[in-house]
Amino acid sequence: MNGPDGQVGQGCDVRPCDVAGLGAWAWVTFTARGPVPHLLLAPHPTHETTHQLDLRMRLLCHRIGLGPLLDGRPSPVPLPDCRVSLGTGPTPEAVLRLGNGDAPVPLSVGSTWVACARTGAPVLVLAGLDALPATAGQRRVDRYVAARGPCGRLRGGLARAGVPEGV
Repeated sequence: MNGPDGQVGQGCDVRPCDVAGLGAWAWVTFTARGPVPHLLLAPHPTHETTHQLDLRMRLLCHRIGLGPLLDGRPSPVPLPDCRVSLGTGPTPEAVLRLGNGDAPVPLSVGSTWVACARTGAPVLVLAGLDALPATAGQRRVDRYVAARGPCGRLRGGLARAGVPEGV
């Protein structure tokens, strides 16, 4: 997996989850600047047309404040702080809130991801505009991210994780 500075590092296993009709995959990339937890959101293949999927994902990206990436890396302009709330608790889970009163969604992200996010490291939140099967593993996710960045089909932003209320 490539980190935000483009360096390839050792990533944790990709962990797929479901988020309101979307797939969510989490991993950590280790770069010269330190570990970077990643969260990728992408639609599952559905009966929707490519145009409908594209529109739905662009609206989501706009709503949560994700900006364009260049070659799969952040643009020279700093990535926006996105409106995604991530909480981490005592288990290897994160709690994702997309805002606007949406119910929190627990994500199985693994203990390494949670440990990195708890250090205050920014989480790179990515959203792909194209469908990705729920069964996609690390190699498929790597290819998906690498192929979508250069053609403008990947959006990104930074989020910080905190301990959710009540934990």
